[in-house]
This record gives sequence, C-alpha cells and structure tokens, in this order.
Amino acid sequence: MRAGSLKRSVRSIGTVHSVEEIRILARLSGKLGTLPIPEGGAVARGDLLAEIASPETGARQERVYQERGRAAIEAAFLCRQADQDEALGRAQAITLQKVDASREACRAAGKAVAAAGASLQEQSILAGNKRERAPFPGVVLRWVAQPGENVMPGQPLLWLGGHDLEVRVMVPEKDLVKGIVPDLPVELLLPDGTRQHGTVRTISPESVGPARTAEVRISMKRPAGATWGHGMSVEVDFVLEETARTWIVPSVAVHTSDAGSHVFIVSRGALVRREVFPKLTVPPETAVTGKLTEMDRVVTDRHLQLHDGLPVWVSPSAEMTP
Repeated sequence: MRAGSLKRSVRSIGTVHSVEEIRILARLSGKLGTLPIPEGGAVARGDLLAEIASPETGARQERVYQERGRAAIEAAFLCRQADQDEALGRAQAITLQKVDASREACRAAGKAVAAAGASLQEQSILAGNKRERAPFPGVVLRWVAQPGENVMPGQPLLWLGGHDLEVRVMVPEKDLVKGIVPDLPVELLLPDGTRQHGTVRTISPESVGPARTAEVRISMKRPAGATWGHGMSVEVDFVLEETARTWIVPSVAVHTSDAGSHVFIVSRGALVRREVFPKLTVPPETAVTGKLTEMDRVVTDRHLQLHDGLPVWVSPSAEMTP
C-alpha cells in the first residue's frame, strides 16, 4: 500500500508539428534559381524563401512596356489632330462629322493607353511572383524542389512551419469514445526524456483509414534549448481520470458488499476491518480513501474466510507462512 495518485489513461504515440504549416508554391513557370534558407533554418516575416528565373516573364514585361509607349505616342498625335480639327470646325472649314470622328479617335487612343498601362501592371505583378517570401516567422521544414529544377505554377517548393508547436496523434475511434474531448489534460514524454503537461486543442470531425482514426491536436511548448523538433515522436497519455491524495492498494484487497467497501489490515497479530471508499480502479490497483496509514499492511488473499479479529502471523515470504 502506498499514498499517492492513480490515473486512468489512454496511451498513444504522436508527432511534433508546427501549429502553422504551409506549402510555398511556385506561381509561374521557370527554373528554380535559389533556396537561400537551408532546411531547419529560421526566417523572419518577409525573408526571401525562393527565387525563380523566368526570362520569358521579363521579355513579356518589356514588350508590354514598349506597347504602352507606342500607344501613348499615337494617343498624343490623335488628340493633337482632334484639337486642330475642333478649331477648323469652329471656323467651319470642315464638317462637324469630321470633328466628332477626330474626338472619338482621341478618346479611343486614351483607352488604349490605359489598357496598355493595366497590362504593364499585370506583368509587373507576375514578375514579382519570381520571389517567394515568408508570410510569417518560422522554420524551413523541408525543401520539396531543388535549385536548378524546372517548376510549374502550383508546384510545391518547400514547407514552412511556425515557431509554435503542437503534437498530432491519430487516435482510433474505440479510444476516442472513452472520453477524449477538447481541453482534456495530457502528459507528454518528450524525445529528450522530459515530461510536459498539455491539453487537447482540437479533434478532427472525420475518421479516416481502415482503423477509423481521427487526428487529435495537443498544445505544447518548446523548452528553451531543446535540440528536438518537427517530426519527432512523443509518447502521449490522455488522462481520462486521476485521483489525488488517496491510498493505492491492490484491487484484490478491496472487499465490496451492499454494506460498503472495506479492507483488512494486520494490527497486533490480528485482522482489523477498515472501511474504505474506492475512488478509481486501474487494474491491478485501486485508489481508496479511509482511515489508513502508510505503515498498514492489507491482506490480498480472497480465498480465506477473513473476519475482524482473525489471528494472523506476518511473514516476509509465502514460504514462511504456517
């Protein structure tokens, strides 16, 4: 018998992840020029993550730039012509139809300049897609593409994770129904041997796979100076029930009847019946409360006809029992 706590838990294995994990994708075609941050390297918001060489993008931008210049020259000429025709129209040197046609040509040329400007802005935005920057501070988890590789729009380049960590566990549905719910306390055995307390943050509403498992995410903290990180395994104990300040006795020592529960302890060569109140049973032990002390020894044999006051002789081993 001992004083302490007893817990009923579900044990599993989880994996360390970042709370925020995203894929950085290519947004245009080209050759991956550089990935300046190595795997495991830390980044700040806005740091350069990848750069794609795309000569055709620059060529299209230059072509649109020249087209806008040509449209501006044509618009300037047509609008000057329209001003001259308007003056001639006031002098009745040309017809009003000619004046209106010149003014419409000027307005159309202005629209062409605006359209060319919008195309140039679009190409400038596309040219900016050659560089991918970190949307939040974190760590480069893994390169998916390699420098020099030809990439297409939508192709993953790398994985980026935030600094905040969590543990993800695939839990079978038979264990979920035992009482795993959000905010449930959890004990974590970390890769470096230390223990940490966490809580269930979210439970996926969907079960997947032949085992019908659901992903459970557990909040955790990275200890200062920890050498472990993403992808490492963590032992997880989901604490379903736990007692505190109780006596832990073998379950076979607890006798239960309609009148209540009791144990037999040895005192001065005889059995003494003591009333106890079971709180939690996790075979082969039961947590109880009652008037017991650390020096008490309980009887675990249920095959004998035990009763209060029965004389007994305590021996250190079974072989010495008369």
